[in-house]
Amino acid sequence: MSASFDAFVSSLVDSVKPLESLEIPLLEAMGCSVASDVVSAVDVPAVAIAAVDGYCVRLVDVQGASADSPVVVPIVADVVPGDASAVSVQSGFGARITAGSAIPEGTEYVIPTEWTDGGVARVSIKQAPTQESFVIPAGGVLGKSMVLVPAHTRLRSSHLGLIAAAGSDRVSVNPRPRVVVIPVGSELVEPGHALGAGQVSESSGSLVTAALRDAGALAFRIPALPTDARTLAATIEDQLVRADLVILIDGAGARTRAVVRDVLNRVGGVEFTDVAAEPISVVGHGRVGPDSIPVIIVPCEPAAAFVSIEMILRPVVRRMLGLEPVHRPIVRALLKGDVDTQVNARSFIPANLDVEEGVYAVRPTADREHALIASSQSNALLIIPEGVGKAGLDATVDVVVLERRHA
Repeated sequence: MSASFDAFVSSLVDSVKPLESLEIPLLEAMGCSVASDVVSAVDVPAVAIAAVDGYCVRLVDVQGASADSPVVVPIVADVVPGDASAVSVQSGFGARITAGSAIPEGTEYVIPTEWTDGGVARVSIKQAPTQESFVIPAGGVLGKSMVLVPAHTRLRSSHLGLIAAAGSDRVSVNPRPRVVVIPVGSELVEPGHALGAGQVSESSGSLVTAALRDAGALAFRIPALPTDARTLAATIEDQLVRADLVILIDGAGARTRAVVRDVLNRVGGVEFTDVAAEPISVVGHGRVGPDSIPVIIVPCEPAAAFVSIEMILRPVVRRMLGLEPVHRPIVRALLKGDVDTQVNARSFIPANLDVEEGVYAVRPTADREHALIASSQSNALLIIPEGVGKAGLDATVDVVVLERRHA
């Protein structure tokens, strides 16, 4: 009897944990998830600064300024960003200031340059102050102890810039998992090489590796291996020292699966589970090596590999990264077309999700001779649950959103 797909995936995801956190240089943290809330250790700015170019004055000295009756103020200093010298301004005087500069002692207001004649030794102020002071107070941008990046957020460039703005050059993260992808099958030929009779160009390894990199993993693809126990065992033994997760792509035929099972059981334990999901069908899983590294075996058939990535491998990698949620979002949509699938399995069908008349609409991607053509032209997976089999026009269905163009 086939295993429930939801129960199988939940158990597999729960069997892995986020990698142990470590503190690393900021620019090395791109794509990692933060292990805990990142908080600002300082106020930004550290002191009150000018929000615009202008003139620092005491408010009482310029209250009556107008175009008809300008107020003339002598200028005693020219303040620029980064100027560490102490500047003090007495009543009746002012200082010229550049945006971002520290507000001189004795002043409380910045008159924008456009409200003046732009004088250097003295300035003629032609507009009375408003409620806005044009001063950014200490901590007015980032306050000390403010949460900059919540825990379990995958770091983007904007996050790194924000952390740097708060004065930090390191951050505590769950590191990106190192994933080794190993295609296995004597019929597989490396892309770029001529094909012989019965051979195919190995594509699923590239598909899986690229997708897991996109999910945040440091994924590496090993050139396709023949169905040979000695070669496979030596490769796995060599790769375990640099892997947090091993993905094997199972070539065609029962012989390849038998060799994979035999080799993995010598260095750990692995089992193959028949899952009620189309086109995946069978998934291998277990742990190998002295460090009990998790291993997952997925089919090499392109349609099965594509669905395996999105519904199984990506959630596992996101759990190892410490990211939540681990699964792609699911929306409800109106089916534009007809589908006919297996009744005893949950079916995942490449599809295109759009918004029509204010609601989600989904269309199965037109059948093509090669599954990778359909998947490359899709932005979603249409789900037909177990026990349903068929769905017709305008039926309401669940859809896994693969791209955020319309969701």
